[in-house]
Amino acid sequence: YGYIYGLPHGDWGRVADLVDEGYVEVTGDGSVVCTPTSDILGTGSKVELLDSKGEVVETYYVIIFGDTDGDGYITTDDVADANRWYAYLESANDYEDFSNPASFAMEINGDGFVDDSDFAIVDRYYAYLIEDVPQTR
Repeated sequence: YGYIYGLPHGDWGRVADLVDEGYVEVTGDGSVVCTPTSDILGTGSKVELLDSKGEVVETYYVIIFGDTDGDGYITTDDVADANRWYAYLESANDYEDFSNPASFAMEINGDGFVDDSDFAIVDRYYAYLIEDVPQTR
């Protein structure tokens, strides 16, 4: 599977938005099916590309950097999740575990590691010290 990222947090509610904005392209008789994690497309929402027979050809997961709980927004819950996740990674001595969408969503600064600099970005955003959490790589 792969990841779809670069989406602004809190603004994506429909699969059609992904197609309309060019994040997902469907050609021929294929289609897209999305299983959102909440009312909108948050981290962990599953996007499946289907062929003309309805068979899954490819599966992707939406990533909203900083959104660990999948609601599509960066909130205090995400700050708490980030701190718990960092404590887990630190105890496991594994700062490159991107085996699930939530862990990849915490790799905010794009350096390939989940570390305190990523959590500082979420903390600064939530404290209104920065305007946004970067969503591109």
